[in-house]
Amino acid sequence: MSVAIIIRAAVMSLLHGVFAVLKPKGITCAELGNKIKELLLNDVPYEKQLWFSTAMRLGHGGTLDMNAYGVLAIGMGAGCKQLKQFLFGPKEYRCTAILGIETDTYNETGNITGKRPYEIKCGPGFYVRSLVHDLGRALDTCSHIADLERTKHGIFTKADALDMSDITMDNVRHAISKAAQQCNRSSSFTSPNRDGHRSR
Repeated sequence: MSVAIIIRAAVMSLLHGVFAVLKPKGITCAELGNKIKELLLNDVPYEKQLWFSTAMRLGHGGTLDMNAYGVLAIGMGAGCKQLKQFLFGPKEYRCTAILGIETDTYNETGNITGKRPYEIKCGPGFYVRSLVHDLGRALDTCSHIADLERTKHGIFTKADALDMSDITMDNVRHAISKAAQQCNRSSSFTSPNRDGHRSR
């Protein structure tokens, strides 16, 4: 067996599961995924980075707009198979809407004259900015989102999510282990075995 295969197997066994990060405002989820990979690779000796890079599988469980921020579920290795549960699972948001101003994207432009956050709990396929747009129409005015933060993503809350400055191999391994325990306690989530099969 080649060294590359051995290292690939080692990575898959260590970084395998789901965890949460706090997505910052101003980057896409794909850019965030690339940044996480980059931070994890910085935790690996230089001569092994290429092998780790090719072995590392990473995905996210539901897109946040570039200007939205907050809790985002991340899957590593076999944990990517769990991400559908987050895509179709419950989510919670806190948003600030501005009435009296409409934008073509239903999100922030122009000057902010006042803020009043609303907390929203929703399921899959729900668009908070469409709700705010429709709310403005129902009040015979127009509106758009000035600020949108996801505060919960499936089983994950802000307290569970790693800040980008905390992304290291050890911290991600610990977060995956903690998330596996949370998934095992939750009747609505399943976690894959190391071979990728799901178990309760």
